[in-house]
Amino acid sequence: MARAQTLYQEQAPRVVEKKKRLRADLIKAAEGEEHSAIPFVRGASLNATNSNDVIAAQNEADRIVRQLERRADNAPFGATGHSDFLQDEYKRGLEIGGAEGSALCRGALRAAHELGLGTGAEAEWLPREAKHHEHLDRARRLRYASDSISSEAPKPPKALRRSGARRIGSERGPEPMLMGGGGNPLQPKRAKRSWK
Repeated sequence: MARAQTLYQEQAPRVVEKKKRLRADLIKAAEGEEHSAIPFVRGASLNATNSNDVIAAQNEADRIVRQLERRADNAPFGATGHSDFLQDEYKRGLEIGGAEGSALCRGALRAAHELGLGTGAEAEWLPREAKHHEHLDRARRLRYASDSISSEAPKPPKALRRSGARRIGSERGPEPMLMGGGGNPLQPKRAKRSWK
């Protein structure tokens, strides 16, 4: 049992480290699936690759936000129509394609973030197809799996814990009762009466 406890203490930190790496890998895979769940222009990158792409996307985002603000000023109280307008602009970017369409789609994504609409599973404004929803489902399962991984090493078996407790108790030395062969060694023994 002593050998088993020593091995547990040696391996526990390694187990914790492996769990951390596995959890990080699952989260990274989930982020990749979420990235693939966003429809985009065929052959183009979702992220801007140079400064010109960044400027073009920001210009489109500013234009979209300004138009949404004007629409909100003229709309009835409580009706914004942000989601519908963003979806129309995004679809238009997908149809145009190329550098212009990519800039429009990136701009719509930036505007969505500024407006708090997001691009995750809750973003109903994105024109997703069945394949994109499959990526979202895989991302959800990967994140669930990552959350289920404990950050601690598993507890040792009960028998091993009991063995450790017994060993700790034995280090205290024998009990006084055992030293005197029974009875309290501090209490003097009574003399035996002699009967006639």
